[in-house]
Amino acid sequence: MTTAINGLRYHWREAGGGPPLVLLHGGAAHSGWFQWMMPRLATRYRVVAPDLRGNGRTGHADRYTWDDYAADIEALVDLLVGNRSYYLAGHCSGGYIGMLIAARGRRPPAALVGMEVLPRLPERQLAVNWAYARRGPKRYPTLVALDRARQAYARRQGLPLDRGVSLGRELYRRDPCRGGWVPRSDVRVLAQEPFLTYELAAQVPCPTLLLRGTASGQLNRIQFLLIAGALPHGSFQELAGLGHHFMVEDPDATCALLERFFESVGRGEAAPP
Repeated sequence: MTTAINGLRYHWREAGGGPPLVLLHGGAAHSGWFQWMMPRLATRYRVVAPDLRGNGRTGHADRYTWDDYAADIEALVDLLVGNRSYYLAGHCSGGYIGMLIAARGRRPPAALVGMEVLPRLPERQLAVNWAYARRGPKRYPTLVALDRARQAYARRQGLPLDRGVSLGRELYRRDPCRGGWVPRSDVRVLAQEPFLTYELAAQVPCPTLLLRGTASGQLNRIQFLLIAGALPHGSFQELAGLGHHFMVEDPDATCALLERFFESVGRGEAAPP
């Protein structure tokens, strides 16, 4: 589905009925990363999974600040949900944006799940991201070349190969002018502002569950526990043997944790301060 949000052509997936649940993807990704979770979640919730500004099928923007991302989601929630309460779950930077939305207080969720939310990134990683953003979009001459690259990415990330290829095909489009395959997303989204996760976590007022894969190569356990400990109403859980993208590796296990947490919030059993 598509509408105009803050001057952008804004795209999202939607399925199901029940309490609204917004799913936010991570950096350099798109809403398709939740496609294996949505069928199950849609049996209990009205699931809304947007492509963040500059990502997937949503239009490119002039700037990509955390506040801009948050304002887009607040506007989308106002449009689709109105004054009703809603839940939010986000992966990596999507979880960070969810924490920011909760802290801003303009349209906060009733409860929040942060999946593999990272702390402040090392300066070296930030430099790499900015270098990619300046380099411009990577072009693949053929669909075969694109599929091979996405298979290699899936192996590095521990993802099923078929799902890695599917995600890549959705991320790229055929260039009708020059030929080849180029990303739909604006590469400038990689030039992110720094994460200030520890400081932000302390400002999140709603019940919050943090999730981490024990085989994650991006979030270590001490960082994870420090973020969880900063939350005023926080709880945490790890998924054994899964990596950074556990919602693709094992969507059923991920859904089960979200369902259990949001149901406990609905019954008034959220984590105490």
